[in-house]
Amino acid sequence: MSGYIQRTWTVVPTGLEANSTRFLAVPEEGALRATPDRQPGGRRAAGVIGGQARSPSSPPRPFAPDERRGRGSVGLRGRTASGPGSGGVALVLVLVVACAVWPARADESPSRGPDPPLETTSQRRSDAPPRPSRQQALERLGQAGLTRLGQGTVWINANELRLRRLLDALPANRDRILALQSQLEQQAAGNSQRWAALLAARRELRNEGGRLPATERRRIEGLVDSLLKQAVAPEQLGARPEIRAQVIQLINLRHETLLAVRWTRDLVPELPRPYSALEQEHEVAEALARLGPTHRLGPIGGYADQLPRLNVFERLVLTDWTPVYREAGQLRLGAILDGRLPVTFTWHEGSEPMLITANMAQALGLDALVGGAPRKLAVAPGREYELRPVRLRSLETGSCRVAGPFALVLPPEAEDLGARVGPAAFLGWVLNLQAEQLKLSFQPTP
Repeated sequence: MSGYIQRTWTVVPTGLEANSTRFLAVPEEGALRATPDRQPGGRRAAGVIGGQARSPSSPPRPFAPDERRGRGSVGLRGRTASGPGSGGVALVLVLVVACAVWPARADESPSRGPDPPLETTSQRRSDAPPRPSRQQALERLGQAGLTRLGQGTVWINANELRLRRLLDALPANRDRILALQSQLEQQAAGNSQRWAALLAARRELRNEGGRLPATERRRIEGLVDSLLKQAVAPEQLGARPEIRAQVIQLINLRHETLLAVRWTRDLVPELPRPYSALEQEHEVAEALARLGPTHRLGPIGGYADQLPRLNVFERLVLTDWTPVYREAGQLRLGAILDGRLPVTFTWHEGSEPMLITANMAQALGLDALVGGAPRKLAVAPGREYELRPVRLRSLETGSCRVAGPFALVLPPEAEDLGARVGPAAFLGWVLNLQAEQLKLSFQPTP
């Protein structure tokens, strides 16, 4: 690559005859000096600046302000000069000369080619991989399954994010469970009182109706009509729509709380492991560095200290009873299969084994019991199917837990019948159905 050096010179006449005029190049202020010209015979010519003669050794007079116009540009400018020997107009020329300076190579020879061009800083930077932008860094962390915690600088994975949400939800779940239990108990007690008053009024009408005054008879009949609108038979209380909705909500909250407690206990010891693997990924480390020195991977920490308080939530749902309700004339209850799948059972008073649907078996990954032959069973009037046997790991509801229960799987075409369970599935437990209190109670076999 060639470089350029800019030099500015002022050329003035020496005041000699026209046919022997010599010009002296005088450098501008701050520019390089030129060697004075010589007259024939070796005598150094006197320079004339602004029409004034000077000796070769005298310093050049500075230009007047108007004489410096045009510096840095190519052009000619006329000026009237006076002084001895000039006798006319002195022409002042401002010349900008661009001299190309090529670096000399002493060792360059025809036998070898030119040296390769020197590597510049910009070329070295272009060879390096580009640094990700802030938006690219955010996208990379998102692709790695990481989420920024609030507006902070800690990035956590999906499991830790779910863990934090579950821990935050547990106190609210506890309050809702306690509130629903209290409401249902009050409603069951109030319904029983109203139902008892209704029965008493009916007995009075039946036994004393003929002897009562007309006004008293009308009063009792009005009381009966009012009680009929407010009360139902206690064993049918769970069929009322508003009661059924509350019981279903209570069952779901109990299952959600229990599963959250167990999942948290299993996750906390293993939480740092996936972060250790992510720390070895170059793209993740580069993205964190791009966002700033305070950005880092999780876990947040402190979860082990919260494990003991989970016992409070666990005891809240591991009661010696489980909620029940009625739907389509059938009694229903909730349970958890294999410690992870919440289901709804229809209560069946009988000796048949537990029945589960094909979808439930698929969700649990259950295969047919080795050596177990299919069984034909009439599960509804006019509906008989071959059911395949399976062995579950556990069946639990409240504090009642049965290990390794036997079950039969309904075929897909019988999915509408739903899962069923009865006393035969709860080996080792004594069950007591209290439908008027919306409960199924149980105690271990003595």
